[in-house]
Amino acid sequence: MYQKKFNATTHGASGKFDEQIVYAQRNGKTTITIAKPKKERKLTQKEQEVQDRFTEATLWGKWIMSTPENQEPYVMAVGEKGNIYQAAINDFLSVPMVELVRSLNYTGVPGGQIVVLAQDDVKIDSVIVELFNPNGDLLESGAAQEYSKNSYRYTATTENPAPNGTRVVVTVKDLPGNAITKEVLL
Repeated sequence: MYQKKFNATTHGASGKFDEQIVYAQRNGKTTITIAKPKKERKLTQKEQEVQDRFTEATLWGKWIMSTPENQEPYVMAVGEKGNIYQAAINDFLSVPMVELVRSLNYTGVPGGQIVVLAQDDVKIDSVIVELFNPNGDLLESGAAQEYSKNSYRYTATTENPAPNGTRVVVTVKDLPGNAITKEVLL
């Protein structure tokens, strides 16, 4: 390590120069050292997965920015002066939430309803409801309809002779395609 008492060109300098020399200030003196070479290491599988997810998120954000017709939900989420690109990345990295799945007068006859409360930081794209009998056979499935903010209703269309023990599987997706599934027994 070389210490310099005073030199007009390096006085107060700090930082790395050309990946070879490091200037630093220690006890009022400028020190000059050789830069340590970067250690190349392979990412762990988990680190690579996180890096890949962020890469996909930035691609999603760039796609949203390049397609004005797809920006409306993000403008609604962040306002006119908000950062649409950042909102799109955050939306890609977050999964929607299912807060509640419950029967609303579902007795196994057509017309009974299943209510789903779900939310996302931008917008829910779809809510799919599947009904399975106690034996595990699919009775019916379809899209729930939004009837108020974050609230969805699915109306049964098929007769279910044994509604007790019916398994309801709800899958909620947001705009980037993140999905979450919740199951409940009636």
